[in-house]
Amino acid sequence: MTTPERKALFGAGIGTAIGAAPETLRLADRADYEGLDLFTVSDHPISAATWTPTPS
Repeated sequence: MTTPERKALFGAGIGTAIGAAPETLRLADRADYEGLDLFTVSDHPISAATWTPTPS
């Protein structure tokens, strides 16, 4: 049995702090310039102060 060939993708995940918007845009531009395949931004920001782990 053969395994299908898969292409590795590379990208960047950036924080969502409102005050960091200019830095986020700069990093997105840099990721595009460097040819990264993906750029992600969380759609539900959390912080260490408000996040509580869920018991497993």
